[in-house]
Amino acid sequence: MHTTDLTSIPTAAELMNPAVHALSADEQLIDAAQNILAHGYSCAPVVEGERVVGVLSERDAIREYAAVAFHGARGGVVRDAMSEAVTVAPSDGLFQLVDHFTQRDVRRVFVIAEDGRLLGLITRSDVLRRLEAMRAERERAPHASTYDTIAAQHARDMTE
Repeated sequence: MHTTDLTSIPTAAELMNPAVHALSADEQLIDAAQNILAHGYSCAPVVEGERVVGVLSERDAIREYAAVAFHGARGGVVRDAMSEAVTVAPSDGLFQLVDHFTQRDVRRVFVIAEDGRLLGLITRSDVLRRLEAMRAERERAPHASTYDTIAAQHARDMTE
């Protein structure tokens, strides 16, 4: 069971799931959409090499499938249908992640290295679970305030 240390704000690297199924930008869109459906994903990151170049969501796939179904268009490749991926750095803190999820209409963010390599995925549920763990921990140790937590993290950052 994970315990939350209220004197440390978790980073994206600590919260991410490193097991992410990625799609190739050159993959046939129909194959990619079937892959997403088969795995039960709502989207998948799109990579060229190991670099994240976009995301293919159910919405993107529906748009393309509709063109094929209604207009007889030929299905293209993932690159033609993908959307912009929302990415974060491994060092981004929990509250930066909260901003992404509350200020944008996204369900997940992708954690990428400085060179653009895909490292992992963080969902809204991951962030919500960590916030709940922090709330529960605060309830057990009510003396720590959010200000205390941020100040303690800042002090550690200044000494590194």
